[in-house]
This record gives sequence, structure tokens and C-alpha cells, in this order.
Amino acid sequence: MTQNVLTDFDNKTRKLSEAHFDNELFINASKRILQFRQIIINNTHDDNEDLTNERQLLGQSFHTLQDFYSHSNWVEMGKTDINQFIGFNETIGLVAEPNQTTCTNNGCTKIEKSCTLWEQITVGICPLVYYDCKNNILPEINNQQLLTSGYTANGVSGNNEVIEKPTNVEKCSHGSVLDQSSHIPAIGGINKDSYSLVFSPHFDLHKQAADLATKATEQYLNDLRRDIGDKNFDRLFLINPTGAQCQIASDSMSQGKRFRFFRSDLSAYLKDDNHWWTKLKRLFKKFFKLFKLIWTGDFREENINQPTYDLSDQGVNVKDVNNLRAAPYVIGKEEVRRKKRNIDLAPKH
Repeated sequence: MTQNVLTDFDNKTRKLSEAHFDNELFINASKRILQFRQIIINNTHDDNEDLTNERQLLGQSFHTLQDFYSHSNWVEMGKTDINQFIGFNETIGLVAEPNQTTCTNNGCTKIEKSCTLWEQITVGICPLVYYDCKNNILPEINNQQLLTSGYTANGVSGNNEVIEKPTNVEKCSHGSVLDQSSHIPAIGGINKDSYSLVFSPHFDLHKQAADLATKATEQYLNDLRRDIGDKNFDRLFLINPTGAQCQIASDSMSQGKRFRFFRSDLSAYLKDDNHWWTKLKRLFKKFFKLFKLIWTGDFREENINQPTYDLSDQGVNVKDVNNLRAAPYVIGKEEVRRKKRNIDLAPKH
């Protein structure tokens, strides 16, 4: 779970196009999943491996796999089932040529929204500009079943080469209030990461993309279990932990280390720390939240679907305004729903 989310924020992967199926790097992204999968298979057969690294690779693989459905035009092509080639072949379908137009300005409506005082301070970009796009992918691209994906501002390749959105041919953008490439023709974007127009020009297709991503993840796990066997699958997921692993977990709990569960609103320490400075920090956070509510004028009840992952212990800034993938965390409100990535969003009690 943690590595899945971190792919959007870690300095090594947040701009890495092949980690997100961005910039039409389909073969590169497919190779990434293939390579990680082979490492996981090879090392799970070694009883001496503790598989910590393999679990991290698994989370990163899930992120890339799931982004295929929300960042490409797979859904727009009318596909109702998953891409069976991902995880098994480098080539996962026909891809639009680098010099081939894939998107058009037609179908995208520019929206400008005035900023609250809080947004002016945190984002620094006013007014907020984003696009509502429908049918902006050229019909011939979808009709010919050619894969395309959105370009982002300052994406990089595996060789750390900057990939700019072409200006001599109209390509699709990823799209988002923080994606500067969305203003370069073809304007707008095609991502389906969320239910919010502010972050996803194709927000209305989010459910289809999320459902396919969930199904693809389930298929990946079933295939992996078949290939490594039940015993190694259990080891990979610590289904039957050893005495040593139980001791490590016990020690971690006694030290108040953070455990993350399969709910976006639950990321907590299992030990309640009663130190005075911890209480003071909590009190400060309460005052800060109240101060923010006063400035934004938003006193509505917080929604469970708003991203609430606390990754502060991972050394990343989830509210970096220079990271387009951080947009929901920077200016997200309760109507914003990030892609669920197989998280069970249980109702509040």
C-alpha cells in the first residue's frame, strides 16, 4: 500500500513516465511491470529472502498497472475488460506514432475558478484553471484501437531525460489544475484519476477505469500465486508469519511505529503516545485546522474519499505544488475522490 501511494510522491518516480504509463511510453511501462514481476517470482523461491524489497516492488507494480486504465485511452476505446498482455508481454497493443495527432482542442471547455485565500497561499496559482473534456481524443485513434496516454509537464524517461509535450503535433495531455502541459494544444487532458473535474478532465469515466484497475490487480495476484505457489505467496504477504516476524511486529508496536491499513482515512500509530510534546502537537494541529476552515470558509463535514494518507514518516511532501500528482492533497475538498487503488472505504461510525 505505502509503496503504491509513494510512487506519486517519491522523487525517483513521481515524474518517471514509465511508472505511470504517461507520455505514450507503453513499452517502457510494460517492461517495468515485467521486470518487477520476474524479480518477485525469482526471490520468493529463495527461502533465505525476507521479501521486504519484493513487497515494495509489488506496490510499485500495482501503481503502474492501475495507472494504465486511468491514464491511457483504454476506456475511451470502448474496452470493457482488462488488457491481458500487461505483465506478460512488452508489447501490450498498437501505439500511436510519435508524430501522430491523438487529441484535439474540440470537446474541451476551459474553466477558471477564483481562489480562496487559503488556495492563494498554498497553491500560488490564481485563478485555478482546468478543463472539462469530452470526446477530445480523435475518433480515428479510438476506432483504430491505437493506444495513447497523456503528456505531463516535465516528465522524465528511465534515462532521466526530460520528455516535453510536443508542440509540432497535437498530443493529449494528462490534465489537472497543476498540469501546465494542459494549456499546450491539444488543450485539456484525458486522465480519469478522480471524480473531480479540477484534477481529471475525463472524470466521468473514473468508475470504469477504477473497476478495470481493480480487476487487473486481482488478476495479477491470482497469476502470481499460480506462478510462485501457495507457500511462497503466503510468505510474500506474511499470511503465516514466523516467530521472528511476529517479534519484529511486536517490537514495532511497542515503539509506536506507524502501520497502514486498507483504508484511506486510517494511518495511525498503534501505541498512544502520552508525551506532553505529542499532545501539544495535536493541539496545534486542531488550531491550524480551525484556522484553515475560517480562511477557506469551508465548514462542511470531511468526506472519507478525500486523500488523507499521512506519509510524513516517509520523507515526502504530499502537498508539493510543483508535483501535479499532489493536486488533490494541496487543494482537495470533500467532493474530491482519488482513485481508490483497492482501498476499502468503510463508512464512518
